[in-house]
Amino acid sequence: MPKGKYQTGKVRQRRRKVLIFRTVLVSVFVLVLFVGTAYFSHSENVNIKTINIEGDNFVPASEVENIAKDYLNGSYWFGFSKSNFLIYPKQKIVKTITDQYTAVKKIKIQTNLKSINIIIEEYIPVARWCDNSSLDQAGCYFVNDESEIFIEEPLVNTYEFITLRNVIENSPVGKRYVSEKFLNGIFLFDDLLGDIDLGIVEVSTEDNETFILSTNEGFVPFFKL
Repeated sequence: MPKGKYQTGKVRQRRRKVLIFRTVLVSVFVLVLFVGTAYFSHSENVNIKTINIEGDNFVPASEVENIAKDYLNGSYWFGFSKSNFLIYPKQKIVKTITDQYTAVKKIKIQTNLKSINIIIEEYIPVARWCDNSSLDQAGCYFVNDESEIFIEEPLVNTYEFITLRNVIENSPVGKRYVSEKFLNGIFLFDDLLGDIDLGIVEVSTEDNETFILSTNEGFVPFFKL
């Protein structure tokens, strides 16, 4: 074998060995870095331990806290802590709470090293809805400013609202009494009646077209949608 070809073969073998060594070295480095990062993700200095709830008027704070705890418990694949403040499942917490509680309008989560603040913005009730067959508070619900029936009326509350009545099949939650524009028209008319010392107490309909307005003086006008 010519000397030149022999030396060329040895150079190629040497380069191949160097390449294999570098590949193994980089792989080991990446693996150590990965495992070290996963281990560090469990450090108490960067894990969420405290969950604060704000704005929980209709939504039970304890239940919201439990939802967050469930998502913060355990580890992802490869051992990364789910409660690490950098990689915890924030959007899943927001979506679950929003989907589960119809009183929630919007949620914001403030993240700190060892804690999160879950700030809940709830819908504000502007009226109460009751089925035409309901004679008392049982079976009544709150209506928000979008005319959406969003939560069952608490047994104890200090709200004084106009009562809206009609017939809705099955659960009324998530359904609208009338359009938002029409509901605002009812409130505007109530304000006008206030100038002559009258006020709307109840609005009822059997067909969702003809509405009866009852006032505190028994005055009952009819109008059609």
